Amino acid sequence: MSDVRISTEDFATHVHSGEFRNAVAGMMGQNPKGIARSKNLLIEFEQLDSTHRESMLAWCRLPAEKLPVTNQRWYVEEIARHEMAHIVVAKAFGFSTGDTTLVLHSPDGSHQGTSVVNLDCPTTSLEEVSAYLDRRVIILLAGYIAESADASERKSGAYRAVQSMHAESDVQKARELIQVKLNIQGLTRPNAPDEMLRALVRQASKIVEANFCVISALAQRFADRIEYYEQRIGWEGSEIDKEPEVQQISGPRGIDLAWFRG
Repeated sequence: MSDVRISTEDFATHVHSGEFRNAVAGMMGQNPKGIARSKNLLIEFEQLDSTHRESMLAWCRLPAEKLPVTNQRWYVEEIARHEMAHIVVAKAFGFSTGDTTLVLHSPDGSHQGTSVVNLDCPTTSLEEVSAYLDRRVIILLAGYIAESADASERKSGAYRAVQSMHAESDVQKARELIQVKLNIQGLTRPNAPDEMLRALVRQASKIVEANFCVISALAQRFADRIEYYEQRIGWEGSEIDKEPEVQQISGPRGIDLAWFRG
């Protein structure tokens, strides 16, 4: 379901214009199942006696309840590791980073996280552009790879974790950048994108593992800030930079970024 909401004025405007589907879709999203459930709910509501209708409307007017995150602490830590992995790996490559935000919307796991990575970097040759794309893709992939707290799972399931998220924004961006690199190199083999993705996942795994203790420590501290669903937390870049673990970030030593440059 979309997180986008329209105002109650827009809802009323659609209703007054007879645009009932748009009225419901604007509040609940365009998913046909959501539209059907909303229609059924309205029908059931209309069949309530007046006392229960008024009671329910009174409940609707109450301030939103704060639903504590209790049984999903593990999941909060997992998505916090995702965001911290972007930050830590970016720093390992020498990029400056900014703020990070996170909100867990509901018990079904829907959430939104952001991490600011300042990607300005001089690229005055095709070789430098190629190396830049390598680093950018690795930063994008690091989030999914770092989610699991199990080292053996991270090692054996890194590519599978990335592949399962083929439609998610980080992996979409990574695939687009991989295609840019292939275009630069003039590589048109059908399997080339997947081959390069596999190789970059291996490279990303190495740097995630080298820094997993840092990622995990920062993520734990970040996740501890979330107490309720729909609580948006933030961590300023300047605050993250002051954390002692940041000084322990290991650069990409032993990670070969030159293997597909020529």
